[in-house]
Amino acid sequence: MRSWNLFRTFLAATCGLLLSLPGQLVAQQQPVSPSLEVKPVAVVSFSGIDRLFEDVEYLGKVAGVEGLADNLKNVLAAQTGEAGVPGVDATRPCGVVVQTDGFQFLVTGYVPVTDFDKTREWLKSKEVELKQDGDIWSADLPNGQTVFVSHKNKWAVIALDKQVFSQIGDNPPPALTELSSDHDLGIVVYMANIPPMFKQLGLSMIQQGMDMALQQQAKETGQDVTEQRKMMQQSFQQVQVMLDEIDTVTVGLTVNSPRAAVSLVFTVVPRPGTEYARSIRQNRDLKTRLSGFVLPDSTFMLRETARPSPRDIEQFKTMTIPNYKKLFTKALDEEKTLGKKEKRLATDLVDALLDAVGATIDKGTLDLAFSAQLSDQQLSMLFGMMLENATKVEDAFLNLLKEAAKNDPDVKEHFHVNATEYKGFRFHVLDLSVSDMKDIPEAMRQMLREDVAFVLASSDHAFAMAFAPKAVDLLKKAIDQMDSESSVSKLLDMYIALNPLLKFISVVAEEQETREQVQQLLPLVSEKDRVTLTTSIEAEKATIRFGIDEGVVKLLINMAMTLQRKAAEGGLPLPVPSANE
Repeated sequence: MRSWNLFRTFLAATCGLLLSLPGQLVAQQQPVSPSLEVKPVAVVSFSGIDRLFEDVEYLGKVAGVEGLADNLKNVLAAQTGEAGVPGVDATRPCGVVVQTDGFQFLVTGYVPVTDFDKTREWLKSKEVELKQDGDIWSADLPNGQTVFVSHKNKWAVIALDKQVFSQIGDNPPPALTELSSDHDLGIVVYMANIPPMFKQLGLSMIQQGMDMALQQQAKETGQDVTEQRKMMQQSFQQVQVMLDEIDTVTVGLTVNSPRAAVSLVFTVVPRPGTEYARSIRQNRDLKTRLSGFVLPDSTFMLRETARPSPRDIEQFKTMTIPNYKKLFTKALDEEKTLGKKEKRLATDLVDALLDAVGATIDKGTLDLAFSAQLSDQQLSMLFGMMLENATKVEDAFLNLLKEAAKNDPDVKEHFHVNATEYKGFRFHVLDLSVSDMKDIPEAMRQMLREDVAFVLASSDHAFAMAFAPKAVDLLKKAIDQMDSESSVSKLLDMYIALNPLLKFISVVAEEQETREQVQQLLPLVSEKDRVTLTTSIEAEKATIRFGIDEGVVKLLINMAMTLQRKAAEGGLPLPVPSANE
């Protein structure tokens, strides 16, 4: 929950900036008094031509395509006459800067130059001639737009209005260079510097766009979107409050970083003294009691540990829980395969679970973990959550299983209520007879073995489940580690390991064709096969990191290349690539 709030805030903040810069405001900038203080609103930084070549070469090697950077240099040289842009410093960053004096936006582009005259001569050869008027140069572009250029401190500064140069400094904001030291492509938005009138305009446009999307959905589907509109309005109000408490938002894309082959980072810094700042501060030094629920070498792992703020708690109780209950009720009403009693029991379970999560969060804690080991030879899953009123969830779950037992003799025979107790947990076990599973592939039958079971365990303040061979023993081992707390550095820690997941799919997929296609993909995915997502608190900022390992990048690039080739050959539908392609 906490991680989603952060992510939603990042997206809203970025959209708010983009939508608060209508083209007419940029194109029709009016001169104002130079005495007004100019502040940065946004900086976009590209690390430079040399870094681009390095990234392309790296991605080419990962995909098994040698000389990809050389090919790019040759393409560029065909346009410029050299492996770069004449007169442009390939080692330094370039970018776009949006600044404001409180009344208008001042938009400038920055290009690092080593020889400005050489760049001008090259542009002239492309029919873009720079004409000098004092310290300012101007050029008429093929689209009819006039741009103005100033050459200062080895920067070519570009603007749509020459009056801008009297308002800005001689150098770009430091963020232009700072971003390039950490990211190949970076964007920082100074939310606190956006003039209130433009911020409100941007938010209004977002709200209008979302409402139009709902209207279109209602028109196309004929569905009543009243509840969705209410949820959207409530969420939007929360986002408005959050945006007022944000100082900066940074987004960075990096290839070949120390953490991953490709990483995308979102960072938010709150304004000091705000509730958001207090919320970030209180999520330092977190501890979990559920480290035992993270299986070693998991194929999929999710752990979330947080201390929700008072605002988060109130939002969850007054908005999230009621809205989820309404959506579930609506979905259940449309379900035709369940009887009245089954629907009522399912509703009771969801209500009990949401109420229990609400009671847990109301105490200012969130601690849950889920992990799964999946492969062509293994299937084990483990879940645990610290949960107030867990016995109510337990009762609702048991009622649902007991109803299933009435209609299915196999469930009745193999379902054992209160099978055992362990350290305050009541164990309820559903033994699964693999020999009775007639429709599963033989490979999956061998993987499951005869001792596989589903186990539900509950105590007064925790809820746990396991599906695995010897599931009772696996769950007991995880519960043993709940006796002590473990420190965690991340609010959210999640990953998927692609290689074992593909092996698992190659066994359990219903269609033989699907299993064969997935098997062809396996050689493309190395041991570096993870897709990761984390949320952490670092100093006074919150950071979300999304990373892709080399094996996943290799798979994606090879699939893209194969799809492109097959499309060119007219071979649709397109097959998956083989390991040698």
